[in-house]
Formats: sequence, structure tokens, C-alpha cells
Amino acid sequence: MRILFRLSILALFLIALSRLLPAQALVNPSFEGMRGPSVVPPAWEPCGQGSTPDTQPGSWQVSTAPSAGLSYLSLICRGDNVPFRNRWEIVQQKLEHPLEKGICYKYTLDLARSETFFAGSVFFTGEASLRIWGGSGPCSQEELLWESGPIFHADWRTYDIVLWPEQSSYSYLILEAYYTTEATYSGNILIDNFVYFPEVYPCMYQANAREMP
Repeated sequence: MRILFRLSILALFLIALSRLLPAQALVNPSFEGMRGPSVVPPAWEPCGQGSTPDTQPGSWQVSTAPSAGLSYLSLICRGDNVPFRNRWEIVQQKLEHPLEKGICYKYTLDLARSETFFAGSVFFTGEASLRIWGGSGPCSQEELLWESGPIFHADWRTYDIVLWPEQSSYSYLILEAYYTTEATYSGNILIDNFVYFPEVYPCMYQANAREMP
């Protein structure tokens, strides 16, 4: 009970603290909250039906320690031989102020893959990719802003990214687990410590790379 109480207090503190941060900073960037299956961290919302993200560790035999704080987010993609087949998990957050068209925003985030992710009779241990979308409305995936490629490593690794809206301005930031091949399969991705850096960078990077040099 003490651990659950601490998690609840920490999540509330992070949400309150976020009101003092720059406009494009995320609320609850380290995904703190009550851990459990189909439990989405406070300030984040699921998109889609039939498969809900989890706050980890502790569910589906996932035991990776957080890279920051006491918990993190897990997303899965589903193959064609499981319930809700060929679906994948998505979360979103509405920003206090939108990502403006033509402006580059620097973030870092920690990614990993769990080598043990067993739900029911299915192993969700394949290598998934994280895709980050901008949207003007809830769950509206309008412009792909960044894609990680296959996350094969079980240890946490920090990724430097630049989100660069070219088509429009977006008030929703959407995180999506996705396949790395044309064939669908069951895989997972772990996400933690999604930090915004308030410097504004010139849009001088390759449009399809989205990464800082």
C-alpha cells in the first residue's frame, strides 16, 4: 500500500509541476502512475479499441527497471494469431500549446524492449518501432514526425529526436507502437523519460531523418 500511495503522490506532483514547464513540455513525461495491465499513466490517453497500453513494470512478466522514476509505459503490436489481431497500441497527450508548423522541437526519450512479455498464451517479444505523430484532434494521426526503427535492445537507450511539423501545427502528440516489417507479428516497446528541451532549432535536418546530428 505504501508503494501505491507513493506512486499516486508522485504522479500528482509531476502533473502539478508540468504547469510550470515550457508549453511544449509533456505532462508526466516519465509515465508515473499506478502500475498494472490496461492502466494508462495519468495525463496520457489511449487510442483505439481492443488493446490498451500498460503502466509497467509488473504485468505480463515484464520486469525491466524504470530508467526514470518508478514506472514507464509499454505498448504492443499484435500478430494475426491473437485476439484483436493485427492491431497495435497508441497513446496521446494534448499539449498546452501546439507544435507550430516549421518549428523544430528537441526531445529525448528512453526506449527498450522486454525480452519477456507473456500475455495469455502469446509471447509479445518481437521488435517493435515507435512512431510519433502530430494531430489536430484526439487520436488524429495527421503527420508522422519521427520513427525509431526496430527497438531490438533490452537495455534502456536514450534517443535524441527533433519533431518538425511541416504540414500544419498540432495540439496532440501521439505515440504508436508499430511493425518493422510488412508481415504483422506480436512485439513490444518500453518508453520512459520523454523530456523536452526548450531551445528552438532551425529546420535544417533531413525531412525523413528527424534526428539531431
